[in-house]
Amino acid sequence: MAVTPNGFNNRFLLPSGAFFIGRNPLPGILSIVERAFSNHFQFSFTGDAAAAYTVEISSNLVNWIALTNVTMGTGPFMINDPVSSNSTRRFYRTRPAE
Repeated sequence: MAVTPNGFNNRFLLPSGAFFIGRNPLPGILSIVERAFSNHFQFSFTGDAAAAYTVEISSNLVNWIALTNVTMGTGPFMINDPVSSNSTRRFYRTRPAE
């Protein structure tokens, strides 16, 4: 058995009967949604500590592009979207990074 430093990534295991026990990171949970004084949209999200997440944006819920990549710490992570004031509508999601 092997335990990786962050508990998620699989490392190469020699073919000696060793195996990896783990799980994929849980989806991020969005919270504290607000518009900042600068008229930018911001929110925080939480997820598994040390897991990598991609924050994505969309204008139509069909086509998604990455806004940023985040490696979670032990508390909520604040995301600020500086170009949100130029959009009439914008959707956000987080997912474990690939």
